[in-house]
Amino acid sequence: MRSSSSIRVARNLMISPPGGPRSGVDARRSKRVSAPSALGLLLKEPRGVRAARVNNFSYEGLQFLLPHDTGQVPWHRGRAVVATLHDDPGGDPLPLTIEVLFTQNSNHGTVCGGRVVPREQRVRDRYRLLVANHIHPRTRIGAYSNESVWSLYAKSGYFGLSNKDPSAFEDLRLDAFEVAKRLDGKEDVGFRVVHHADGPEVTASVSMIRPYTNTWMGHQMAKNKDPYMPRSESRRILRELYERAYEPFEPGEDFAWMLGYCEGHVRWMQIAHLEFAERHAATGLACVVPLRLIEVPCEPTRAPRTRTLSIEEATPQEIDQVLCALAATRPRAYVEALDLVPERFALPALRARWGAAHMIRTRNVLVARVDGVACVAAILESAERGTNLFNMLDAVRLVPLGPLPAELRESAATALLQACRGQYWAKGRSAFVYLCESKERAHAAPFRDLGDGYTWIVSSLLRNEFLQHIRNLTVDNPRLGLLS
Repeated sequence: MRSSSSIRVARNLMISPPGGPRSGVDARRSKRVSAPSALGLLLKEPRGVRAARVNNFSYEGLQFLLPHDTGQVPWHRGRAVVATLHDDPGGDPLPLTIEVLFTQNSNHGTVCGGRVVPREQRVRDRYRLLVANHIHPRTRIGAYSNESVWSLYAKSGYFGLSNKDPSAFEDLRLDAFEVAKRLDGKEDVGFRVVHHADGPEVTASVSMIRPYTNTWMGHQMAKNKDPYMPRSESRRILRELYERAYEPFEPGEDFAWMLGYCEGHVRWMQIAHLEFAERHAATGLACVVPLRLIEVPCEPTRAPRTRTLSIEEATPQEIDQVLCALAATRPRAYVEALDLVPERFALPALRARWGAAHMIRTRNVLVARVDGVACVAAILESAERGTNLFNMLDAVRLVPLGPLPAELRESAATALLQACRGQYWAKGRSAFVYLCESKERAHAAPFRDLGDGYTWIVSSLLRNEFLQHIRNLTVDNPRLGLLS
């Protein structure tokens, strides 16, 4: 049993020992909230089932009170007990294992704190959802708000980003709704956070998607531009949106990187995302890669071919060459976060996750060969139609594979983009995004320039620091100026 000097209980909330949190404890994931009275806990013991009252809980654990009962087995630190958590009288209970971390006697019984170990991914997701709904009561996730979120996109100006025509998105409306529905119950693939400030009206939204094996991407963020809303409330909404989106994840093999594609001239993205990543780039835990966003329309065309130039699917040896070229020219964070490494390049585990949600995620490589030698490669990626409204997951990257005269390199790039247009057309796409990381852009001139952007990548090890950065920016910060 821990002494009262190591654990203090106040207002039914377990707090850290004096001097700060315990070593190795994730302060955000162990942030606790009082449990609702309807939350019930049943513990399986050798002599039968025993009821306990949940005092508070977090993403990682819970604290509960066992009434005095001399007929039961004493509780002690290190004990593991099978339990069921009942959050809905008419719903299925959550089967859990609780590893006891501390016990303390009180006038009303024994207070126990323990780590929650869900038995399967479905239960883990449901437990996280339960906790998140109470820690962030003004937010929810799910497809229930499809129509309201679409209206928010229109009112907030989201559809007008990158000088896009808002009417062009109508064709994706039903596809986006269907994606949201398929992700319900598949929160290990993606989810949408919706913020309700007061009442049923949606005031803000952000979507989260797993586009790579261990990487989560925040996208499609929009917030109501109410001119009468106090700035303090507007900033609070932003803060709550970020915290709900990123807090539930547990850093580790399943969540290693945070990813974003940021428009170059949005002030919030500059101070909230880019400056943070640049500050940590030297550590290898973050990177910012400038790019030009080019929207390329699709058409039913074949890969161009001349006497010396041909476009073909890459061989395994050529894919290895592409990955070596990227490892030599891109930050480690970039190649790891985007699965541009041999063991994950084909996205086997990711495709299985997406497939379980009845969604597609693919990647293939085309190469331009000059006199039979591969000189430039195109990495083509596709996602379920409607996953990202700006087609950021239907994207192409070009990778030079060696020194080449500029004119020949531009010709190869032009031919590759033409071949990509045909491949995406065959997949039912009307356009894809070319993520141009080169300053030589003559090959992209015929297509629509959406402006400057950045690939933003930050390690999950910096998640708490990033959320603290967001909090600092959204609490009466003069740097935000007129930003609301």
